[in-house]
Amino acid sequence: MDTNVIGREHCGYFFTSLRQSSHPARSRIFVRDLTPASSGNGTGIGMADFTTARFVKALNLPIYLHECAYLAWHARRENSHSLRQ
Repeated sequence: MDTNVIGREHCGYFFTSLRQSSHPARSRIFVRDLTPASSGNGTGIGMADFTTARFVKALNLPIYLHECAYLAWHARRENSHSLRQ
């Protein structure tokens, strides 16, 4: 999910609302399905409030877990670099 489109910003394990006048107010996000172009990668689903069984069936778990592991490694690497400076 594009944080600029949904109006939420990822901050560690928490999500904060982006208060920008160009974004309509959104209190809940409902994800219905994945597009075929995603190849079953549902990274970003954690920013949603609700989803469907259809989404879960479309999720390619090995690709999703691989991407999540890479993103966690990358975030940890970036944090350790910023602490050294």
